[in-house]
Amino acid sequence: MKSNELKSSELRIGNFIENTDSQMASYMVVNADVIKQNEHSMYASLEPIPLTKEWLLKFGFKHQYKTIEDQDFFEIIIDCNFKLYVSLNKMKVSICKKYVGNVYSKKIDYVHQLQNLYFALTGEELTLKP
Repeated sequence: MKSNELKSSELRIGNFIENTDSQMASYMVVNADVIKQNEHSMYASLEPIPLTKEWLLKFGFKHQYKTIEDQDFFEIIIDCNFKLYVSLNKMKVSICKKYVGNVYSKKIDYVHQLQNLYFALTGEELTLKP
């Protein structure tokens, strides 16, 4: 099994994945049919989408700063006490609590992983912003 092969256990309805079956690779939104069919056989044409600056901006993350080591940091406010930071160069997500600092860090590589973490924290979907 390839390291980026999707398993149905990783997917939730609403996750974005890449459909490489078409002439031009494009993303698609996971629905119940995709999960059901993916439980029985892996789709060769469905792959996770690498997390990029463009995806973070589409989700409403704000570019905060660039470090001396050329690392880009992005932030999204979860509520008045918590913020979610992404260090794009290290592919690390950190949850920070006001006045406490970093309370949790996890390495992530793909868009659906960020969507799932956000949903676990907020109970809401991480959606594309206009």
